[in-house]
Order: sequence, then structure tokens, then C-alpha cells
Amino acid sequence: MMALPIREPPQRRRSFGPVSPKRIYRNLSVRLRGGTSSDHLQAAAVVKAERGWHRKSVPSSPQYLSVWEAIENDDIEAIHLMLGKASVQEELNRLTSEGLVPLDMAALMNNTPLAKMLTRAGARDNPNFSHAAEREAHLCSLISEAGHRVQQLQDAVNETPEKRRELRIWTLRQKMYCQMQENFQQMDAPSTPCNVTVLVTSATGLTVYFQEPCKPKCGIITRYKVEWSCSANFDPLCGSETIQKLKCTQYTITGLTSGVKYFVRVSAYNVKGWGPAQISSPPSAIPSSWKECSGIKVRGKEQAESMGKLLEQVKDPLYRGYFIETSKVHTPSKRLSVSRSLKYLFQSASKFVRNLQRGVYLAAIFYQKDKILVTQEEQIPLVEIDSCSTSVIQEFHWFAKLSCAWKDIQWLQQGMTSALSLSSSILQTRQKILLAVSQLQSSLGTEDLGQVYYEPIKDQQGNVLLVTLQEHSIPQALETLHWTSISSFQRDKKKSCLSAESTAVDVLISALKEKLAYHRYSSQISPPGLYLGFLKLCSSVDQIKVLVPQKLPNLLCHMRIRENKHISREEWDWLQNLSTRSDVTDLKKDLDFSHNLFLKELRAAITHLLMRLDIPLTKARNYRLYTQEVLEFGDKVSFLLLLPPSEDICSAPGQDGHLSGFLTLPLQMFEIVHFSTYEYQFFSKYCQASVLLELDSQLSQQALREALDTQEVTEAKERHDQVMGLIQRVDDLWREVRWITDALHYVRYKQNCSDTRLLWIMEQTITKDSDENLDFYLHHAPSLPSCSDCSDRIDSIRDSQSSLDKDDVFWLTDGNSVSASPSSPEEANYPFYQEEESSPSSRGRKVLKSRVSDVDMSKTKLLQNRFHSLPRTKKEWHSEKYRESLTTEMPRATRLPERSLVEWINAPQET
Repeated sequence: MMALPIREPPQRRRSFGPVSPKRIYRNLSVRLRGGTSSDHLQAAAVVKAERGWHRKSVPSSPQYLSVWEAIENDDIEAIHLMLGKASVQEELNRLTSEGLVPLDMAALMNNTPLAKMLTRAGARDNPNFSHAAEREAHLCSLISEAGHRVQQLQDAVNETPEKRRELRIWTLRQKMYCQMQENFQQMDAPSTPCNVTVLVTSATGLTVYFQEPCKPKCGIITRYKVEWSCSANFDPLCGSETIQKLKCTQYTITGLTSGVKYFVRVSAYNVKGWGPAQISSPPSAIPSSWKECSGIKVRGKEQAESMGKLLEQVKDPLYRGYFIETSKVHTPSKRLSVSRSLKYLFQSASKFVRNLQRGVYLAAIFYQKDKILVTQEEQIPLVEIDSCSTSVIQEFHWFAKLSCAWKDIQWLQQGMTSALSLSSSILQTRQKILLAVSQLQSSLGTEDLGQVYYEPIKDQQGNVLLVTLQEHSIPQALETLHWTSISSFQRDKKKSCLSAESTAVDVLISALKEKLAYHRYSSQISPPGLYLGFLKLCSSVDQIKVLVPQKLPNLLCHMRIRENKHISREEWDWLQNLSTRSDVTDLKKDLDFSHNLFLKELRAAITHLLMRLDIPLTKARNYRLYTQEVLEFGDKVSFLLLLPPSEDICSAPGQDGHLSGFLTLPLQMFEIVHFSTYEYQFFSKYCQASVLLELDSQLSQQALREALDTQEVTEAKERHDQVMGLIQRVDDLWREVRWITDALHYVRYKQNCSDTRLLWIMEQTITKDSDENLDFYLHHAPSLPSCSDCSDRIDSIRDSQSSLDKDDVFWLTDGNSVSASPSSPEEANYPFYQEEESSPSSRGRKVLKSRVSDVDMSKTKLLQNRFHSLPRTKKEWHSEKYRESLTTEMPRATRLPERSLVEWINAPQET
């Protein structure tokens, strides 16, 4: 028999008790009087004891020699502390003298928390036991050895304290081994995993979701095995993978062949061995992508590379551009030096503006958590751009693109030196903007001024304030700047503001926290997943704005459909086929599992999004799904667009009321915020190339006007054509990624035959064969809403949807739709088609109560809503009248012009 070492749990050290105050005073007095060296040592010991008393006598944790000792003593806290050490990681899978590993102890003692802790740290099963019989035989040998040692110690004649301690240890071990054997004998082999689901997550990959076996007495599952094959009987196997982490109940299979059907199964393992495998639901899946379908637009990913090459060409010294020539460093002549010295004699780059005097100013806001950077005068860093506000506001979009080229400011200034004597107002305005930016950069000691706020801030005195925001710390200490609390800064400014009319700076300071919150939210990236977006425009006198959520303004109003961003070819074909079906009865055909799951997730997202936007369900029946492409933002986010009809896509200011949690961004600023977040590499290069080429275009036009003879005209025209050719290439690349203009063109065509109406999606029949797996996936892989704070309604939506899915009609119609006349025989069979009577209503009233009432009354009123020709009872009539009193029809938006929406957008001066 093997010789087992004797181990006893180490004793905890006893803490010092409270020390007598008289003793402390006596020893300290000796030290003050100048005692002997022994007195010093005694006083030091007393002080040390006092420190121990202030720690409240917390006992220290025992010092175990190995993880196995801590497991034997069931000290979970000590095990948790020891697993964080690098030296302990090697002991997790090392065999002890008993021939066991730490995971054996956790599994055989049914200690689930300990087993999960060990597996997360990297513990594995015992490699010496391939069958359950081998493990049982080993346990019998351990019990026999422990019993033999206990018998020997009990028969000892002269018992010493050491022998008694050894007897106690072996007795406890014998009980532990017997308990392990009893648990092993009562344990069954694991049953099949529950709710095994397979989904297509890429063109060459599948993801398998599963759950622990539901059978009792199957012990602790220590690993899972996922197998896949092209054959239904799994012979031969295409591959398999063992999953050791208990917390991970999913696995992604990669490297598969696109378009090939794969079968998947999952099995579980415990100390009794492998259990039977469970076939997935659906039993097979085909890796594919929506990009494989015909007749769709696929945006390539090579625009960033093409734009980078074009930017290198523009900055190449061989490029014959006016900007490159003027920006070369020349030896300054005496006349040029005198003119520059006179120009900068009256300009101070280190002083900030304190009082506004009817002009355009540039403010830079640097913040850290709850602090903001201010000057010595407790002012926001502010410099003047120009005394005329009109010209600067017209160049606001150019200034916003300049935020991606802060490092090129000095180079741009050198290039515009020759433009100071020109008559072009555009060049003069841009030169003033560059000068103000350069002053702020030198005064703040940094090149990066941050992101431009989406709109200028104005006041009644005619002042205009352009604001940049940056969450950043100044790299070096500057004497003229310091950090201060935002709350105290706002409070002091509110007290010192004595004028009746607020200036633009006062407006900025009063709404400073809102501006900083916008900057934080606009730079955040949405969680991975597939989203449903809603495109809504608002027109004003001089621009068109886009409705976006306040907490994520770099995206349209949206709701997450699911975590899986990928759309397979089968799912996309199903959406496309909905638009080509001529008979409504075709919508009732049964769907497979993947289509059922996609339909349920899409319906939940649609309902939740419309509720968040306060859009009545009956009003959205003619909305369409943009099925020309799937919008992909970065590598982890994809979008499906929900589009209203062309007459409802754009509304006048205030026509639809104010929606809480949303704001409207100018269309061009939305594109800047969006692409700088999700396509930064491309967009930053585009902005740099656009800024440089626009400057070169202005210089080449000026040279063409100043050309005198034929040779100069010919040369100037060639160089101008070269610049315009590069600008055209930049615009073409930019047009390829501007998905919002394509969507607007799509909306403009009212009779588009390839669209998918929302009505058809909501009336599609869901089969009930796979409800259990559908419910499991919806609960364990939920589509979390990311559009503000309406997550408390998702459960009620799904509960109501589960009952409504049983019927052919999802949406209920209002009582006043009874008198509407259908336009076709098939519309007469579906009350969803029936139009509501137009009735006056007040603007901005909430319609949430009417929609909640529709959902709550769906079960009891479904039959009456299907057949509007049935006579109503008096009670039902009063109930419908009550519902009508809660229903408010949203005001109808202004109709778009008949010309192209792109032309309409590009003409900002028109209404």
C-alpha cells in the first residue's frame, strides 16, 4: 500500500488582545525620559501590539501548503485567494499522492460552487480514468488503505499525542472517501443537454447554444462535447470540440464551407463518463450570408484603403497642386518678414477673450470626470474668429470636417498664406478659422481639440459660439489654466451673471453637463448585434435634421433584434419573398425553426421600437422594410431599416410633438458623428483629403481667372482639371459609403415593387413545432434594447406577442375603422388594411395608453376586431368609445417635394 503523508490543517494565529492604557502610558513615559535600550524594545513591542488592537483582532487566514489541503478542509475563501497566484495554476491538474486531482474532489463531493471555481481557473478532469469502473476501483482502494491505517493506529498500545492526532486525521479521511464512494454509486451518467440550438452566425460559421441536462442525480457536469458532420448519422465526423468551461454554454464552429448542410449534436460528461448526445434543433444548418443573394447592393470594405492611397497622392510632392507649392518652406524675404511682423504685432496667441462683442468665437472644453479646464479668470478658453457671423456659419460643415485634421493646421496655414491677398471670401473665412484654431492649440499645449459640437450656440446680441469638446488631460502643466469642479463653476457663473440677457457663453455654461453628456454618448459604440433602425427627418428653414436617441446619437432610432449580427441567405430570401407574394393566403405557410426565431425577434423589435417612438400600430401598417441591403457599421453591428411612407418621412418642426429621450441632428453632422465612430479610418482620411483638395480647388480657380496668355490659361486649366478629377474620386468614394442617401432615394419611389411592407411581416404565421427551443433562445440570448430606458416593457410585449402569434392578424384596428371601405376583396378579409377616418387631434399628445389598451384587450376583443360587421352590444360599444377617447392620431407630416431628395438635401437655403 502507498505511504500517505500526514497533514493537519494549520492553526490560525491568535491576535493580540487590547493593551492596558496604563501600560502604554508607562512605557511611553520611559521613552520620553530616556530609558535604556531594553526599555525602547519594550515600548516598540507595546506600540506594535496597539496597532494590532486597532485592526480589531481579525484572524489571519491559515497558510496551506497546497490547493489540495485547502480543498480537504473545504476552505472556499482560501481556495479563491490561492487560485489567483501563478504558482498555484500548475497544481490544479497535478496528481496528488492519492492519485486524484482537485476537480475529482469537487465532483465526487457534489460541491458545485467549488467545481465552477476550479474550472474557471483551468482545472481539468483526471486523465487516468477513462471508464467509470476504474474510478470506482480506485475509490475502493483508498477506502481500504484508510481503514487499514485507522486499524493500525487503534491497536497501538502506547498512544502519544502525535498518534492520536494521526488517528483523527485518518478517521476523517476514511469518512470522506466513503462519502465520495456513496455519491459515486448514487450518481447516474449525464442525460442529454437541454435546448440545443444551432444558428448561422457567419458565412462559414455556426453557433451552438445548449443548457445543462435536466435529469436529477446526474452529478456535476465537468465538460461538454460538440460534434458536427455533413451526414445525419454523424459518420464520418467533420470535427469535434470539448468545452471545459462550465459557464460557457455555447460554442462557435468556424472554418466551415459556405452552402453546405451541417448536422450538430452535443453531449455532457461527469465522473460516470459521457452521456448520450442530443441532436440540435433544427437538426441541421447551412452557413451562408445575405451577400450571396442576387439583386442586392453590397458595400465593399476597400474604401478606406482607396481613400488612404488617394490621400498619399495628394500629399505627395510630385503632385502638381497649388497647395503643395504654397506650403513649401521657403526662406522668408525681408518684405514678407516685415508684413508678417506687422500682422502679428496686434495679435496675442496666449490671451483668451473675456467678453463677447458681437462676433464669432471658438471655445474649447476639456474635461475630466466632473472637472473642467478653465483660465485664471475662471473663464472657458475662448478666442475670436471673426466679427461677421454669416460667413463663418456657412463654413461650419467645413470646420466640422477640419476636426479630423487638427494635426495639419500648421500645414494648412502655410498653404493659405498666398491667399491673404486674394478676393475670395471663402478663403479669407477659412484662414480666420485656421488662425483661431492655431491660437487655441498653442495656448492649450495640444493639437487635438476634440469633437465639434453639432450646432453653433447663438444669443440675442448676435454672438455665435463654435464649441469643441474633448475628454482629455493636458500633457504638461500650464500656468494660465487649471481644473475646477463643473458644479461649482456653474454655480459661480450663475451668481456673477448680472445682465438681463444671457450671452452665448452663459447659454453654454448653463447647459454644460448636457453638452458633455452628448460628447460621451456620441463616442460610444453600440453593443454587438442586429438592430432595427427607424429613419425620420425633420425639416427647418435652412437644413434637414435626423431624429436620433440622446444616449446614442451616432445611430438612428433603433432597437436590438438579437445579439447575432449576421443574416443568413435563407433569412434574407424569406424577407425578399414576402414582397413578391401576390396572395395573402401564401403568408400562412409554415416556417422552419430559423425563420420562426427570426420572425419572433423581428416582431418584438418592431413592436418595442414603435412604442418607444409613440407611433400607433395602426399608423405603421404601410411602413416598409428596406430590403436592398443590410447596413453594416464596423465589424460587430448591422442594421435593418424601417422606413415610413414618402409623405411621412419628413415633418415640419414641432409637427410630431416632442419625444422624450430623442434629439434632432443636422443630416451632415449626423454623418460626421456616425462615420467618425464606426468608420474612423475611412472618414478621417476622407476629411483630410476633402479639406486639402477644397483648398487646392479654390487656388486653382483663382489662378485660372488670373491667367493672361494662352499658355498660362492652358496650364492653369490642366492643373484645375487635375484637382477636379481628384475631388471627383473623393466624392465617388464618399458616395459609396453614404447609405442614408440611398435609403432616402428608396423612400421616394412610392410604388416600389421590391419593398416589404410591415403588414406582411406582422401577419406571417408562426409554426408551433419549436416553441420550446424558441422560448429558450429568446430568454438566454435576449435582444437587449439600446434605445434609452424602456426595457421594463419588453416582458409585457413578449407576453402579449405569444398570444397574438396564434392568430392571423397581429394589429387591432380602432373602432372608427368600421366604416372604412376596403379597396380590394382580399383587404376586406383583413381588418388591418382598413383605413381610419381622419379626425382632428391636438399635436404632441401621447398615444401610449391606446397601444397598451390594444395589447391588453387583444385576447378578449380579437374576434370582434376580426369581423367588424358583427353587431356590438351596449357594453362593447361603450368599451370601444372609451378606447377611441384614448387614441390620438399622429399629425400628418408635410409631403416631400417631387424632385430628388438628394437635390432637396443639397439645397440648404430652401425650405
